[in-house]
Amino acid sequence: GVIVAVVVGGTVYLTRRAIARELLVGWLESRGVPADVEFREFEFGGFTARVRAGPEKDPDVSVERVAVRYGFTGFWSGEAPGVRVTSVKLYRPVVKGAFKGGKLKLGTLDPLIEEFTSRPPQPQGPQPRVEVHRGVLRLDTDYGLLKARADAKLADGRLMLLDARLDPVALKGRSVAARLGEVSLKMATTRGRVDVLLLAP
Repeated sequence: GVIVAVVVGGTVYLTRRAIARELLVGWLESRGVPADVEFREFEFGGFTARVRAGPEKDPDVSVERVAVRYGFTGFWSGEAPGVRVTSVKLYRPVVKGAFKGGKLKLGTLDPLIEEFTSRPPQPQGPQPRVEVHRGVLRLDTDYGLLKARADAKLADGRLMLLDARLDPVALKGRSVAARLGEVSLKMATTRGRVDVLLLAP
């Protein structure tokens, strides 16, 4: 009895781990994006982990904690057998990139960005709810380094809530010289109406 329980428990753990790894990094790795994951907690239909995408010592994207909820699809839902992510919560994701010469670069994620922007929109099924908590963006530009912090919520692929702040910065280039205080951008979508508030001293 004990041996059976251990075997079954180990099989369930390995299955959950395989599903979790495929959901987090398998898709990225299949597109040539090096990624790594450190699992922390498993439960039925969900897990938490720490994720990195890009070079190990200088990642393009790192997430201190990602909490993923998922469900299984099959004949009972009128879909092909598989796994569908229902919600993703990102805690302190840090994204590094560059915007120079009018082009956005995200390092090892560039092929992924190109794939999305070069193909026509595809019909999609239900999209997972996504929440971003204390996100950080570091963007190197022709005029200096920009650092922004943001919290956001998305539902069905639509941005429902955004609270972003750009740190004070001195921008300087051939024809531009400006000093900005803290810039804040707030956006909320309610019943199809979008309200935006921008403060840029």
